[in-house]
Amino acid sequence: MFKLRFKPKHYVFIAIAGILLGMAGATAYDVYRKREGWCVRARPDGNLYTRYGRECELPSSP
Repeated sequence: MFKLRFKPKHYVFIAIAGILLGMAGATAYDVYRKREGWCVRARPDGNLYTRYGRECELPSSP
């Protein structure tokens, strides 16, 4: 029999690390976007609109 180089727990660790890295990247991008002064919000009817500056911190209802 041959010996496994990677055990199943290594794959689980790599998957969890990838998910956490993706979440951290998405959060960092969102913070960067808000700091640069714009964000996109959705209205209940499905239309998207862009807010600028301090409007990004307000609730999403227009």
